[in-house]
Amino acid sequence: MEDKMVELMGKVCIEIQSIKQTETDLKNELSSIKDDIKKLGEQMHQDLSSKSQDSSKESNQSGDFGDKLDGIDEKVDRLRMDINNLSMKAEYNDNRLIEVTRDLKKSGKQDKQQN
Repeated sequence: MEDKMVELMGKVCIEIQSIKQTETDLKNELSSIKDDIKKLGEQMHQDLSSKSQDSSKESNQSGDFGDKLDGIDEKVDRLRMDINNLSMKAEYNDNRLIEVTRDLKKSGKQDKQQN
């Protein structure tokens, strides 16, 4: 019985480590995406500034500017969806880690009561 508990606790520890690593990976990925969004925002600002100056000089470029702005909007929307997806995954992993920890504590208490 004790061997099974040790084996179960080992599996739970491995699962917790896996969840923690996944959470760390997700946080790193989310940080990277935030950096990408910041860079994209800076690039958009530069593009908008240069395009607004150019559009005052040449009215024909206004159509191209709108197309590029639409493309940037689509990229920002996709990045937002990715961030939301990663946030949900991180939240799920946080909740799963809490559940596993709670289950581990319960099994430890039950072991003590049986002994």
